[in-house]
Amino acid sequence: LSVVHIRPRRLCLTSVVSAKQMEAYASELLALPDEVLFTHRGCHVFALALKERFQYPLLWVREECGKHDHVATAPEEGRLVDLFGWFSYREYIRAEMLDELGIRFLPIQAQQVERRFIFAPGKGYYAHPDFFIPATERARAWIAKYREYFDGTEKAAIPGFERAKKASDQAVDAIITFQKPV
Repeated sequence: LSVVHIRPRRLCLTSVVSAKQMEAYASELLALPDEVLFTHRGCHVFALALKERFQYPLLWVREECGKHDHVATAPEEGRLVDLFGWFSYREYIRAEMLDELGIRFLPIQAQQVERRFIFAPGKGYYAHPDFFIPATERARAWIAKYREYFDGTEKAAIPGFERAKKASDQAVDAIITFQKPV
């Protein structure tokens, strides 16, 4: 089995964001509970950890206007795995209350995710080493804790993580663009 190692590039400081500001931002993110960290600003870390552990293909879940941008994995056609376990695309749209957005599910390579890495607060996937390294360890610990919900033994949501259901099947069908994961 091959192992994916993601190493954030060296940090280049600019005059816009100081090292102290970046350290404070990393600390703020790392202070978040796992359920928040890996769904807001850290989904890429979790998806890369899943890829590393299970060799699942990466999946980019996005909305055309940029209102929603999420990285997950796609171990099976029409299904994704993220922090909360296994979901069909339809279940994911309901869970994230995305019924008013045109969501696309697109295959994405680790190198494409890396090209979106940023090392200061902003648009992209935050990958400053002060954040990325400890966040990766937390992702690995979460995966180990709920292994059966990530390895395919239990192809379901992790119990205790209730997901909202806002849209009907017809509403979801009207807004979703299905793309086959590679």
